Amino acid sequence: MPYDKKPTESRSGSQTSIVKYITSHALQRWMQRTRCTSERQAHATLKKHFASATEVELAPAYKAIALLNHDFKPARYFQFEKWVFVVSDEGALITIHSGTAKRWIPLGSIPSRKKRNKRRPR
Repeated sequence: MPYDKKPTESRSGSQTSIVKYITSHALQRWMQRTRCTSERQAHATLKKHFASATEVELAPAYKAIALLNHDFKPARYFQFEKWVFVVSDEGALITIHSGTAKRWIPLGSIPSRKKRNKRRPR
């Protein structure tokens, strides 16, 4: 997936300095999901929401799939309300996910383990 750069103005010391640019894919996905028609407005809204986002991590069961989806490049995840922003190590906002899936957990937490059903003795 090529990264078409859309530069962002970053303020030093703020969380938005993590994102150096927004890919056209991320911008298109945001506009599609929010029905925003203006690229300028979408760009401003993304920056505003990202500034208020908190970092989360992917549950271990989903990490291998995420590496495959992101061309084996590690990414950081930031959640704002129901949105999860995926940011590459290079500082690109790659894509935006709906945070309603239970793939993301608070940063540094240990995910709960599923209880195993005990087998009945034969």
